[in-house]
Amino acid sequence: MSPVLGRFSAAFAAAQGGSVHPMSLEAFAEVTGLVRGVELSRALTKVGAPLHAYVQGSAHWAGRMAREPETAARFDALVREARGRG
Repeated sequence: MSPVLGRFSAAFAAAQGGSVHPMSLEAFAEVTGLVRGVELSRALTKVGAPLHAYVQGSAHWAGRMAREPETAARFDALVREARGRG
């Protein structure tokens, strides 16, 4: 297993038993927007979030965005803002 895949697998496992409170939509969008221009670890460092929080946020917010068009629209706007700052 590659080191990157190993870290992701460990983060995914940690997220499964993680906190009840996922990262905010704003922080999740910020990391997502920054990933386009930098590697994930740098985006997480800039936001101050661990990988497992991003994995947990991904699971949480993807479900919410699928059910709530207004949340998806807000996320898209936040990602565009992050990319503009990136």
